[in-house]
Amino acid sequence: MIAGLITSLRYLEAEDATAGDKVPDQYIVVFKDQVADADVTTNELVKKHGLKHLQTYRHVLSGFAARIPASRLKALKDDPRVAFISEDRVVTALDQGEAMGPKKNSRPVSPAQKLPTGIDRINAENKINNGTGINVAIIDTGIDYTHPDLAANVVGGINCTTVKGGYTDGNGHGTHVAGIVAALNNSIGVVGVAPEAKLWAVRVLNNSGSGTWSSIICGIDFVTSKAPRNGGPITVA
Repeated sequence: MIAGLITSLRYLEAEDATAGDKVPDQYIVVFKDQVADADVTTNELVKKHGLKHLQTYRHVLSGFAARIPASRLKALKDDPRVAFISEDRVVTALDQGEAMGPKKNSRPVSPAQKLPTGIDRINAENKINNGTGINVAIIDTGIDYTHPDLAANVVGGINCTTVKGGYTDGNGHGTHVAGIVAALNNSIGVVGVAPEAKLWAVRVLNNSGSGTWSSIICGIDFVTSKAPRNGGPITVA
């Protein structure tokens, strides 16, 4: 995943705007492998070049995102610690969110709860397939952690966007995906594939369902920091 991400950044650097709208004066700076401390190096370069710091990356790659004036680009690229610099670009969700609720092809579990056909086929409502002990990161528009079908399962998250409001969902897409994964088997709404799995809301897209490469990397960096190899619980994203 990490190699693919870095390759994608190099590809974007060489492509024109058709690959995704460029964010004016916004860049992703990737350090060389010998840089031992991303925070120290980021702080030094931000201060030295007068940059507007956005995010620091420590796990999925070593580097940072910032607003960089054109007049400082060459000097930054020439720094011996910098591997390359990529223009940041806009990304969008493939479709829009929809409210969690009964679908036409579902059967009743209780008067107020429906079991979607796909969930029924894998017996997700049975206790032997409930997702206990599994932590899933939803990299999307956030999660409505007050939703009665999700509230008990959302255990944390991060907001990688510039929108205020923490990792709650202002769009609906992330909440819908979270419901597919882990809506509670609680006699209301629907049942998810793993109704007792724990959810992490990784908000990388804003209320209109759009974000940037830098926000996506921020989200993946967070998930990587919470992976078992780093002492964290997240096993699925």
